Amino acid sequence: MKLNRYEQAGAIFTESLSNLQDIRKKAAIVSNPTIVNSPLGKAMSFDGGDDYIDFGNNGNVANIGSTDFTLSIWIKTSDAVNKQKIIRKEGIDPRFYLRVVGGNLHALVDDGSTIIQIGGDASTVVADGEWHHVVGTFNVSDTMQLYIDGVWKIQSASIAGLGTLKNNNNLQISDASNTFNGEIKDVTIFNRLLTLTEISNIYNNKAFDYSRIIWNDYNIDGTTLTYSPLNSTQKTNIKNNLKSDGSTSLGLTQLQLDDFGEGNKW
Repeated sequence: MKLNRYEQAGAIFTESLSNLQDIRKKAAIVSNPTIVNSPLGKAMSFDGGDDYIDFGNNGNVANIGSTDFTLSIWIKTSDAVNKQKIIRKEGIDPRFYLRVVGGNLHALVDDGSTIIQIGGDASTVVADGEWHHVVGTFNVSDTMQLYIDGVWKIQSASIAGLGTLKNNNNLQISDASNTFNGEIKDVTIFNRLLTLTEISNIYNNKAFDYSRIIWNDYNIDGTTLTYSPLNSTQKTNIKNNLKSDGSTSLGLTQLQLDDFGEGNKW
């Protein structure tokens, strides 16, 4: 995953979820999550049934221990009913996870004796069918805090004194029993706290790059029939008619949104 300048320092785990072949080299893909196009580039779609990705625990992947850490992820869901794990490292305590419950963002840390939770209420709504950048910061000498689309939302009671979160559990995106129902992109774990400015910068860096858009006509077998960059008028029309799912109301044969480097937003 190619990180932009806002995402470099302290990133200990990164996964764009944009290429199945690449993911299979480092993780187990369970059931049938699929790659889809979106306004943010290629993303992974989970069916809400049993799709998830298991990165194992080789090399103690994302074992943050007793240090500050941050979870940064793009999600899209319309499911305002079910419990949906976004990312988890749990099984045997200690554990942590970020999920959507009742349509609201929710986070939990558990050192085996103390459980502290945050969110899961009307202040953290995300199940509206739109893309959201969700962030959880975990300050081991202070509190957990949640941010949505570059805006601070809520903080927890103090987590100071919480024991280590280091564990032998596998790191998973989505979950077999609380499967995410929607799309996920650009998962990053940092071994430090992101500032509000950094979080806002990551969110705002999704700005649409119209110079990268191409449109194609395809033969029945999927081979490209034509390939041409859009002119300035077409770019303006697309900008004015772009829907949240990356489609347009312009009646083009197909709009292919170019995922021009993993980690970039447009």
